[in-house]
Amino acid sequence: LAHYLARERGEPYFSGKHVVELGCGTGLAGIVAAKLGAASVLLTDGSPAILSRARSNVERNIKWQVSLERLLWGSVLEDEKLGSYDVVLASDVLYSSASWRPFALTARDLVSTGGEIIIVETGHEALPLPAAISGFCVVAEGLGLKVETIALLKMDGRQLEFPAQVLSVTKA
Repeated sequence: LAHYLARERGEPYFSGKHVVELGCGTGLAGIVAAKLGAASVLLTDGSPAILSRARSNVERNIKWQVSLERLLWGSVLEDEKLGSYDVVLASDVLYSSASWRPFALTARDLVSTGGEIIIVETGHEALPLPAAISGFCVVAEGLGLKVETIALLKMDGRQLEFPAQVLSVTKA
């Protein structure tokens, strides 16, 4: 996701935008968004241990406009944060069909009208990429989201070792 954001979206895309990353893991995608000029970045994850590691990465790489908060999908942040993000980022979050609806609800509630949810998915052993993408699309569209899929086979002219799918999701 971070590489895709830097190469395919870049500074003009992120300049001045408010960004939230769901399931931040290391926080790399959010850090990249901040480095590319986002006005603010919120990194979220359901695991306090993962947030602690992400906080260490933020402190080592960037000192401004990045905050961290625990968030369980299906719950919401404070009311004033609803619909206030221009960009919602997520990577490899569709590994379980049980998470699709809570994730989609959370992303939908956080993205602003006219904003974009960007998901990069590589698939998992238990749930192959085509099944994850098609299943999530049905759930997301049922919640009033429009999903565009972009196959990501090459990056910087090189064939990727594994296929990836980029989903561009907006409010319908």
